[in-house]
This record gives sequence, C-alpha cells and structure tokens, in this order.
Amino acid sequence: MDEFMVQSLPRIHALRQAVTASSTNLADKIAAAGVWGVCALERLPGWGIVWAMILPADIRSATAPVRPRPPRVAPHQPRVQPLTAPPALEPPWHVILLDDDYHTFEYVIEMLHAIFGHSRELGKRMANEVNETGRVIVATVHKELAELRQQQIEEFGPDPLESNPQGQVSMRALIECSE
Repeated sequence: MDEFMVQSLPRIHALRQAVTASSTNLADKIAAAGVWGVCALERLPGWGIVWAMILPADIRSATAPVRPRPPRVAPHQPRVQPLTAPPALEPPWHVILLDDDYHTFEYVIEMLHAIFGHSRELGKRMANEVNETGRVIVATVHKELAELRQQQIEEFGPDPLESNPQGQVSMRALIECSE
C-alpha cells in the first residue's frame, strides 16, 4: 500500500459510511439494476479528487438485514390414502373341554389352573358344568392361542388319582369359532 492509501483509508471509510447511511433503498436499486458498485468521489486538499468503489454488499450490510429467499420447493400436497377397507379381524375361538367319566374333579380344577390360570372357584364351576352338560367353554381367544390351549389340555397327562387304566390319559378338548 502506498502512502496515499494509508492516509486516505480513514476518509474513504468515513465516505463509505456516509453514502451507505444516507441511502436506505440504494442497495435494492443497485441490485435490481445489476450495477456492480457505486463510485464515490471526494476532493481532498493537496491530493485532488479521490474516489472509492462501494460494492452493493457494503451498502446492504449498512442498511437493513438481508432476508434469505425462501427455498424453491414444490407445493405441499397431502398424501391420499387408498380407499381400501382395513383388514378384517379374525373372530375369537372357543376352547371347549369335553367330559369323560375317568378324570376326577381335582384333576380338572388343577389342569384349568395350570393351563389357563383360573381360580379354584372358577375351576369348580367349570368342572361341574362339564360333568353336567358334557362340555364347557374354558377360554375364548384368537385361533392360534386356542390351538395351543387345546394341545396343552390333551398333553397335560394322566390323572394321578384315577386307578382305572382309561383314566391314565389326558382329557380331550376341541376349538370352535365363536361366530
């Protein structure tokens, strides 16, 4: 930098501030016209005319804050759900315990408690019903669980209190759709 520039920098800076402070819309006009910058002239004693190039960015930063342009994106369009029916729920299934003459009440109550978690009182009522009617609904669940409970009843094992050889097998059960 030569001596002229070093001495003129404070004056050029002051000139730049004066131009930018006095022209609030100047930055927008410069940007719209596509002008590269503004030339400011000042007569300095002993140096003649001094000029300074003031860029649009300098003017913008001295006036109002620049707001970024919103991004160019496609307008929002809500998603349209297809007009199909939701999948139908499977109907529940009954697990039905069948009566035989070879298992004791205690065996039935214990089995219902072990497999289904029924209380002793509920187990007694179900044991009485299966004895009187020949069958009782012990649970109503979805199909897979009904099949599992049927298998558990049929694999529970023999009645230890029954001496008859026909009572040395598990009880039988079946499943039926509740609808």
